[in-house]
Amino acid sequence: MPKFWVAHASQVSCLKLLSVNRLVSGGFDGKLYVWNLIPITPASVSNFSGHSNGTVNCVEKLNNGNVVSGGSDQYLRVWNPSDGSSVASIQAHSSTILSLKTLNNGYIASGSASTDNTIKIWTPGSIMIE
Repeated sequence: MPKFWVAHASQVSCLKLLSVNRLVSGGFDGKLYVWNLIPITPASVSNFSGHSNGTVNCVEKLNNGNVVSGGSDQYLRVWNPSDGSSVASIQAHSSTILSLKTLNNGYIASGSASTDNTIKIWTPGSIMIE
């Protein structure tokens, strides 16, 4: 029987493995949660909130261990997964961000859909520190 958690107040939209024992989830409630996988417990380690408009569509792990998320509020947000604190943010697109990918060189590739129709490459230093 698989383990499961009721984690978000709305649909869960993305998952990303942070390490062999940690997982981050994002949801339509605008929140991200970090979960311990070993031992598997139904309690989150930390949660982040900061995306408005309620949708976190994607999440990626950065080379420095931080987490970057994108959503319907058009922002990229960088988080410290240990305590859920916001590290940086930038209005990255003029439409919903649907996809993120961390490139091997540490750059972030973010893509959006709808009226924006762009792919943008961000260096970790180009996202503003809050």
